[in-house]
Formats: sequence, C-alpha cells, structure tokens
Amino acid sequence: MGAMVLAYAMGFQRAAAGEALHVKAERFAGNEHSRAEAIKAYKEILEKNSRDEKALEFFFHLHQFDRQKQGEFFARWMNALAAGDFDRAKKVFDEHYPQHVNYLGGRMLLRLGTEYLRNAQFARAKLCLELASQKSGPWQEKALLVLADVYTRMDLKERAESVYQQLIEQYPGTEFSRQARKRLAAF
Repeated sequence: MGAMVLAYAMGFQRAAAGEALHVKAERFAGNEHSRAEAIKAYKEILEKNSRDEKALEFFFHLHQFDRQKQGEFFARWMNALAAGDFDRAKKVFDEHYPQHVNYLGGRMLLRLGTEYLRNAQFARAKLCLELASQKSGPWQEKALLVLADVYTRMDLKERAESVYQQLIEQYPGTEFSRQARKRLAAF
C-alpha cells in the first residue's frame, strides 16, 4: 500500500516538473534576451516527449529563415496535432498553405486531401493527393483512387482515366483496383 502511494506521488511530481519546464520555456520564449534558454528548455521537453505541440510550434517559428528545418518541424507539429485534434491540425495547415506541404508524409496528405474533397476544396485536395500518391507507403492505392475522383469532380476526365488505369496496372487484384475498374467503366 505504501509503495502505491509513493508511486502515485511520484507521478504527480513528474507531471509537476514537466509543467514547470513548460512554464519556464514559455517565459524564456517571450523574452528576446532569453532565447538560448528557451531553446534549451524546449529541447529538453522534446527529449521527454517528441510530440510536444508547444515545443514543436516553438521550433517551427524559430527556424523561419531555414525553410528545410522549418518544414521538418512543421511536419512533426502537424503529426502531433493530428494525433490529438485533426481539425486543429487542418486549421494550422490552412494557415500555412501551401508552404511546407512537401514535408508532410503520405498518410497526412491523404487525410488532408480526403478532407478537402469532402469540403469541395478541389484544388487543395488535388495537391495533397498528388503528393500522397507519389510517396511510398500503404496509402498510395487509396490516394490514387481518391485523386482520380478529384479529377472527375474537377471535370478533368482524361487525367482521371489515366490515374484509374495507373491504379489498375500498379495494383492488380486489389480492392482499390476493382473500384477503379468500376469507375472507369462508368465513364
């Protein structure tokens, strides 16, 4: 029983220490003369939790003059946000669109593209899905199918047919290939 109480208290202590580090980092980040201390504190936070949203956002803004580093932190920040609240991640993406879209992974691009299609934002859906379909991974088949649907909705029939055909040839015998055949036959 005593060990349980001690373990419980240690959990509170660890949580309080993490919270204190966040407060310290935020205080330093707000003061231009303490930027080095803020960097140190946020690095420590990321060592403990590589998906800490505030730390990732801090480093995203910190690297505003280094497009590659900023893009890498943007992708990490987007993944962290999407894990907890996809609508918030989409809002951040919208605020920074089209910057850094190339740094996002295929899964995130597919998810964003599908959401844009659902909201009839075809140009954004097209960009996200084109990039998702080019990145290797298990999302490629679905990205191609949804991309062809976007082309169809944009009245780009030849491009849609080409993507359906590509899907059929690259992924024969799959469910997505069967769906592509049906949609192609309907043209």
